[in-house]
This record gives sequence, C-alpha cells and structure tokens, in this order.
Amino acid sequence: MLMLVTFVPTITINYILDPYGLFGEIDDNYRSEPNLRTLKCWHVKSEREKYRNFLFSNSRGGVYDINSQTYYNMSYSMGVPSEFKEDIEDFINSGVKIDSVVIMLDEFAIYNNAKNHGSNPLRNKFSKEDKIAPLLLPFSWRKIESIQSFDKDNKHIKFHLSQNGIFEYCNFSTSRTIDTVNVAQVRVNSSARTMNALSEIKQLTSLLQRNGIKYILGVHPVSKTNYDKNSSRMHQLQNLLDSLDSYDINVMNNFVVLNNLDESSCFYDGSHYTPFVARHVLDKLFCR
Repeated sequence: MLMLVTFVPTITINYILDPYGLFGEIDDNYRSEPNLRTLKCWHVKSEREKYRNFLFSNSRGGVYDINSQTYYNMSYSMGVPSEFKEDIEDFINSGVKIDSVVIMLDEFAIYNNAKNHGSNPLRNKFSKEDKIAPLLLPFSWRKIESIQSFDKDNKHIKFHLSQNGIFEYCNFSTSRTIDTVNVAQVRVNSSARTMNALSEIKQLTSLLQRNGIKYILGVHPVSKTNYDKNSSRMHQLQNLLDSLDSYDINVMNNFVVLNNLDESSCFYDGSHYTPFVARHVLDKLFCR
C-alpha cells in the first residue's frame, strides 16, 4: 500500500507533466530545461542522414551557431569529455556518419564528475527503449514549479532541439562589447583531477583519429567574476591546456578572461556568455 501511495503520484506526474521531456515529441518549446543530453542523442540518431558535424560542450556552448544545416550543437548541462566520447561512440554504432566535431573545454572538464550524473534526472542518459526508468524519476517540487511559473515574457531559455540544438536566451539585456582582462599565468602542479581530465581528452581524440573524424578543440572564455571566485580551478585549467599542447593536441584559441562587471555585459550570468562572444571564438577556431 505504501508503495502505491509513493509511486502512483510520481509515475502520474512524470508522465503527464513530463518535466524532463522524455515522453513527448522533441520540440523547441520546453517550459523548463529538459534532459538535453538524452533528447539531443535521440534526435540525432533519428536524423542520422542529416547531421554530419557536431559541437560538443557543456551548457556554455549552447549559443554556438555554426550556421550550417549539417551541424548540430550537442551542448548540454555539465557535459564533459568522457560523456562526449560515449555519445560519439553511440552515434557511430547507430550509423551516424561523422565528418568533424568541435570540442569546447573549460574548468568543468576537470571538476565535473560524470559518475555523479547517473543519479541526476537532468543529466543521466536514458535509452529510448526504456519506458520505465523515466516514470520512476524522483519528484521535484522545484522542477514542477519552474514549469508552472513559466512566462514567455520573462527571462527564459529556448532550446532549439528539433533544429540545430542551439540555446536562445530570451528577454535578457546584454552588451556587444568585449573587454578582455589581463591575468597572470600562475604555475602550479597539476592535480589528480587535471591529470584524469587529460587522460579523458586523450581517449576522446584517439577515438576521433581512429574513425577518421576531423576535430577542433577550443577553450571557453570565462568571466572575471568566475575567474576571481575560482582562481585555483582556472590555474588547473591553464595547466591542462599546457599539457594538451605538450601531447600535440592543439587548442585553437587562447584562454581569455572577459570583464562582466558592467551592469550590461556580454554574459547572461557569471558563467554563460552571448552569441556575440561565441561568434568571436568561432572565428578563432576556424582561423577566419
């Protein structure tokens, strides 16, 4: 009886409200962030003849629009290189023909642990054939409230999943000015986490090379607020970039810190930046 009282409401809410987008058709009008990794993988595999080039990143890369019908933006919340490797292997095994990928890195490539994502309904990767696990996801008042309080006239993010995978930040006030902040290169010893991230990136690039897939590695710019708050992590990121270079794994743009202290800046928050900044990064990556 207790199990019925516990599971029936959970199953009903998960199916009817579908807080993570796992039951309805994939579209571009989610009221709250869905499970982007799962949905994007499902969409690409259902359109395996359409997309041949991909950009992989955590959510910071969501605004990258490469403006090609063959490109799909695979950015998703807290994505890390080991998960990108799994997704690329999934695509290859599903018959997706991949010509090239762009991989965007930042400090979270070091400090996000993909092993923790299996218990997170927003980040766990679900099989399309598994109809049971999504029904049993734990109930979240916060998630339900975000759906119920959605107002298209307020700040929100639109996820273009059925088109090119990009994020669109709606009703935000931002600037088209990029102000670079000079920071010193601080030499520190690489942590165990940094060395693990290096190993994961090497495994990823090795997979790409074995399958004849062209790749470009880039590094996200970070805000001054984020740099100051997490300076030790940023020093480890700089170490990671130096280590990649020593293995002839080239990152095509420089690590930069951007001012976000003005009332209206090129950042939506302390972490996520605008398409205007993304366009400048793309120009560096593709040497334009």
